[in-house]
Amino acid sequence: MCCCLLVPFIGSLACEGRQVRAITTSCPSLILLDSFFFFLLVLLLLTLCLVVFAHAIAVWSPTPVTAGIIFSTTFSFMALTAGFFLCGAHTCVDAYDLTLCSILSRMPGYLVWGYWISVFHWYLEPLSVSNFQGRAIHCTASQFTQVPITLPSGQVVTQPFCPITSGNQLLARLDLVIDRLWVGPAVLFGLFFGFLILTMLGLRILKPIQR
Repeated sequence: MCCCLLVPFIGSLACEGRQVRAITTSCPSLILLDSFFFFLLVLLLLTLCLVVFAHAIAVWSPTPVTAGIIFSTTFSFMALTAGFFLCGAHTCVDAYDLTLCSILSRMPGYLVWGYWISVFHWYLEPLSVSNFQGRAIHCTASQFTQVPITLPSGQVVTQPFCPITSGNQLLARLDLVIDRLWVGPAVLFGLFFGFLILTMLGLRILKPIQR
């Protein structure tokens, strides 16, 4: 299951379109220990949330088939409304202008609330901030944007320009708040205990062994 949970984070780097895939970062070859253990912490919290959430649904559902339908439906909904996979009706005019494809503006109005309750949102945001914050980003030779410049003589020339040069700039264009690095783990921790209490209440009230 843990391997499957890596897919949303990996997909988050690509589902924003060609913008992220077209840019190479100057990340060190060795992962820093603090970032690595932070990743393990967030992954552990997400796994616990999903496991206890599945237990809660199983306890409160009358049959295993019903529990499977409810869990698969809510799981898919939370994945789609995490802010990376659902693009909505808006599309980017500029391949590097992620502002036009901001997370909330791409979603239909009646689905915005799903973004704030999705466990995958609170999983992807801190990992993205931890991965890109303070990192330098460099465009390859074929990825520069040619910007026209008028010389004092009146001659117009073009100069290569890299639209995104830092991880903080990329996070800002993705509407990811750097100051919320530890908010995601805190929310996942709270959701874990919320689902755990819901499961315990179901076991106490419904007594599934007797029904």
